[in-house]
Amino acid sequence: MRALEIYRNGKKLCLAGIGYGDLGCHISLLENKRSKSAWLNVNGRPLANRFESHRWENRRVRLNDEFRVRIVGVETVDRPKIEIDNEREIRKRTLEWVRDNAKHYGWTVLTRPVMKRPRSRAKA
Repeated sequence: MRALEIYRNGKKLCLAGIGYGDLGCHISLLENKRSKSAWLNVNGRPLANRFESHRWENRRVRLNDEFRVRIVGVETVDRPKIEIDNEREIRKRTLEWVRDNAKHYGWTVLTRPVMKRPRSRAKA
């Protein structure tokens, strides 16, 4: 299978691959009035199950870090650090991520209250 071999400052971080599916390495920079941050994310989703997600890396990076990404053909890859295989878990982790980042940046997350459904009454 094809895989991504990720290096940071010459040190190998991971060898990520999932076979048929979407695999990506993303470095993002965020700068605003309150803070500056940079992140490395390596994750993927197989085509067979859209509610399955794999993550090899999700870490902050520093100024002057140097990254190298190689596309390689291999038989085996590193095991993901996080594997999620259902929609509810993906939504839960996404919400945790949003709340963590909101806390970090001093934001407030507003949510709608959950409406309780009325119980159905059995006819006697």
